[in-house]
Amino acid sequence: MYKAIQVQKHLNCPLSERFKSTIQYHVVVPTLESFIGNVQERFKEIVLSSTLPEKTKRVLLYLNSRKEWLIPKSPVDR
Repeated sequence: MYKAIQVQKHLNCPLSERFKSTIQYHVVVPTLESFIGNVQERFKEIVLSSTLPEKTKRVLLYLNSRKEWLIPKSPVDR
């Protein structure tokens, strides 16, 4: 679903690599997934209550359902 966040490689602390990995997968990732879910729901509410044309709303809701809000258009944009 998401690219793995390599938290343990970026933390300079006395915790073991195993413990950092556990934190990553049991705390950080679920927290980020919850945040993204909340953003996704709010985006949907905004689109549905807007005065945009129906076709535009459908496109935006489709992109939202696939979490493709910030996908670059071309390799140049990356």
